Amino acid sequence: MLEARVAKLIAESGRKVNPKMKVYDDTSAFMDIDSGDVVMLEETSYLISRNEIEIGFGMDGDPKYWVKRGFLLS
Repeated sequence: MLEARVAKLIAESGRKVNPKMKVYDDTSAFMDIDSGDVVMLEETSYLISRNEIEIGFGMDGDPKYWVKRGFLLS
């Protein structure tokens, strides 16, 4: 089961496993990907921590929902 393997990787990284975690291998619905979810790109998995924010250009603090901050799991 993929979710169990991913949850184990998250726990091993020292981060908290989100009980509502979803694992995505298709990022075309990027607006649905949220903090605590995992994105699988080929054989590499990334834990999403948040959406990036715009800094500068008079847009300080505005979220960029199409840009995710993530951590490498495998």
